Amino acid sequence: MKINNIERGKEIVYVQNNDLLYIKYINIAVPEEISLAVRLITDDNLSEFVPFYGEEARDFFKRSSWIIDYREVKTLSIEEIRLVGQTLANEVNKISTLYYGLDVEERSREKDLVSLYFIKKHKMEELAVMSRKKQGAIAFSLPEKPDYYNSLLRGFENNDYYLVMGLNPNQFFLYRKDNKPFQENEKIPVSLLDAGILALAASSSEDKISLEDVESTSFISEDHTYYLTEVNLESTKKPESTFSKYHYNSSQKNATF
Repeated sequence: MKINNIERGKEIVYVQNNDLLYIKYINIAVPEEISLAVRLITDDNLSEFVPFYGEEARDFFKRSSWIIDYREVKTLSIEEIRLVGQTLANEVNKISTLYYGLDVEERSREKDLVSLYFIKKHKMEELAVMSRKKQGAIAFSLPEKPDYYNSLLRGFENNDYYLVMGLNPNQFFLYRKDNKPFQENEKIPVSLLDAGILALAASSSEDKISLEDVESTSFISEDHTYYLTEVNLESTKKPESTFSKYHYNSSQKNATF
C-alpha cells in the first residue's frame, strides 16, 4: 500500500514494507533509496510504512500500479473491491496456466511472466486486506501525519489555529498559525475541534451522531508543534449482522476472491 502526501511543502510517498518485500520477487530495477529500505525489512516490521523523499523513488512508486493506492481504494465499496479482486484472480489463473503449459527450458526464460504473476497476486491479496479492514475485521496503523490532500476540513480555522485531518482519518492535527510551540496549559479551541469531529462523523455515517457519542483522546506532540486528537467513531456504529464471504484463499489451486 502506498500513500502520497505533502509535508512542509514537499512531496513524499509512504510505502508499506509488505509491498517493498515483493520487489525481491519481480524482475525490475529500483533506485538505491528503495534498495536500502528493502534490506531493512524484517518479519516484525512488515506492516510499517516507510517514507520516501527522493524524486527517483517517488517517480518509481507513482508508476508502480501493482501497489494499491490507499487514497483510491479507501473510497471504493466492499463490492467494488471484490469485483476488482476477482478480475485480478482471473488474470493470475491465466498466467499460471500459461506458465505451467511451458516446458522447463521455456519457463527459465519467462522471468517477466513470473514477475507479472507475483505483481497481480500481491495486488489481489492487498485488496483482500483492504476489504477486511473496511469490514472492521482487521486494523493497521497509518502514518501519524497530517493529510494536506484531504479537503474535508478546508477552512476549519480561526484567528489563531487551523485544523488538518490526518492520513488516519480519525486523527485531527491542530496547529498554531504563528508556529509557536504548544504550551502544557494551552487554551485549546474546543469548538474548532468539535466542528471537525462532526464533519468527519457526517461524512462517514448516515446516522446522526452527537459529540456525546464519540470517544476521543488528545495530547500535545513530543516536539509541541501540534495538538493531536484521535476519535473512535466505531463506538457509534451498530454491529454488522453478517461478514463478507470474500477473501483470498492461498490454499486453493486457483485464485479466488
